[in-house]
Amino acid sequence: MNNTRVAQNLTSSRAAVKKQNRLAWFEEVLEYLKENGYDHILQDPVRVFKGDETAFFLNPKGKRVLAAKGDKNIYQQINNDEKECLTVLITGNASGQLAPPLIVFKYERIPQGLACSVPGDWGIGKSESGWMTSALFYEFLTNVFYPWLVVQNITFPVILFIEGYTSHVTLHSSKFCEEKGIILVALYPNATHLLQPMDVAVFRALKENWKGKVHQWRIKNIIKGNIPILKKRDFPPLLKEVLDETITPKNT
Repeated sequence: MNNTRVAQNLTSSRAAVKKQNRLAWFEEVLEYLKENGYDHILQDPVRVFKGDETAFFLNPKGKRVLAAKGDKNIYQQINNDEKECLTVLITGNASGQLAPPLIVFKYERIPQGLACSVPGDWGIGKSESGWMTSALFYEFLTNVFYPWLVVQNITFPVILFIEGYTSHVTLHSSKFCEEKGIILVALYPNATHLLQPMDVAVFRALKENWKGKVHQWRIKNIIKGNIPILKKRDFPPLLKEVLDETITPKNT
């Protein structure tokens, strides 16, 4: 029986990815790990990590609400820029442990009040576009991820699967990881829509819980009937609540 579904946009480069190419990538990665004596790491979920970036909207679309019968339009008050979002690099291992995230802000100089709202062990970065850069990823590896691995007493080497963006695969990052026992493995290019290591199991749940948490925050902070607007300084502590409630061994 056929079902009606919404078609997803797919670029020609993504559409050209063949199953045999993906299978060959898996074989190539496994062969590399075997040749270097790293394949046993795959049997230890604590040492297998995946890092990926995602955007969180400050004004996520609302969930279903009760309304009077016959009402055609239901609104919620939001910021002037309904598409404003923040990029967050989230890294976790196969056992359900979450490394401190990195939040990227679109600032030349991050306001002190905003910086103070970010949990102390999290990464905080800035770029002109608000997106990840090679310098920020390197800072994350050196100042956040590696120190966290040491504090957690996780056995080296570890495997870190990443997207093969130029902001990730750089000489400085590669050299640092080689020295510290972090094996960087870039996913097969133009195939993240098929592999989706974190999109389905982690990000989908995060985004749903984020919508609910923002809605609860708005209701909790209503002043004299006025619904508050979520500011950037409100984002880090609220995201921490969502991460703490969502990331569990069950969905990683």
